[in-house]
Parts: sequence; structure tokens; C-alpha cells
Amino acid sequence: MLLLTGCGDQSANVGSKPGNNAGDASTIETQQREVTFSVPDMSCPMCPITVHKALAGVDGVVEAEASLDDRQARVVFDPAKANIDALVAAVAEAGFTATPNGDADG
Repeated sequence: MLLLTGCGDQSANVGSKPGNNAGDASTIETQQREVTFSVPDMSCPMCPITVHKALAGVDGVVEAEASLDDRQARVVFDPAKANIDALVAAVAEAGFTATPNGDADG
């Protein structure tokens, strides 16, 4: 059975937390970057789910969250495997516009 929902003004937050990683925590942290994107065209409870899936599907993404309340997405990724352009492209492919906030440097 296929369930389709339309856009509305309800709120939704979707996120994933990283799993148990082996290795030194400080080394893992220095190998990861975090960026927040503005995603202004999220408008219904399904939108953050779609954005989250798009971001989580990018190789190198460790954690992804999307919030309808503030129309933003936050991503933690391995810069050796992913970059800002790849993340923006994944969101665009899902039908949304993502603009890095001031915490992104490329």
C-alpha cells in the first residue's frame, strides 16, 4: 500500500545520530565537518524526511538532520568523502534548495 501525504503547515523534525565508531574520539572529530543549510522550500511534514534521506544518501555523511520548524538541515560529514557541493546537489536532486549558512567554508 502506498501512502501519499500533501504539504501542510505541520511541523516535523527528522535526524539520525552516528553509530558506534571505532577509534580515538578526538581523531574522529577532527576528520569530520559540520555544516548547516537553509532549506526554505520545506513546507510539509514529508519535506524534512525527503531532505534527510537525500543528505544521508551522500557517501561520507555521518549524521543528517532536517527541521521543518526552522527550515534548516544540519550535516556532519567526512570531508575526505563528501563536500558542500555534493550535499547541495543531493538536496537539489530531491527537489529542494539548500544554501550553506555562515558556518560553511566550501
